[in-house]
Amino acid sequence: MAAVLTVSKDASTAYVSNSQEDNVSVVDLRTRKVRVTMVVCEANGIVEFDLAFCYEALARAHAVAGDTDEALRWQQRGVEAAKDVFEDEDRELLVADL
Repeated sequence: MAAVLTVSKDASTAYVSNSQEDNVSVVDLRTRKVRVTMVVCEANGIVEFDLAFCYEALARAHAVAGDTDEALRWQQRGVEAAKDVFEDEDRELLVADL
């Protein structure tokens, strides 16, 4: 059974549930909090630095799990999102981590 992400109507609360916890993949466990953070950021218009670092965290989790294709996909989203980071110092930090 796949993990289910549930977000309240006002996006103030988000959680991931799975009735068969033992069957959740390592990547799912590593990315749960990031995906919840991503949904809350997107729902509340919080973009730029925070959302870009969600992409970086997902790229890193997939790389650690050995899923190169998915890691590269999230890395590319992070690179694209870095263009929207206003502060030079923040953008440089993000790009260095990607």
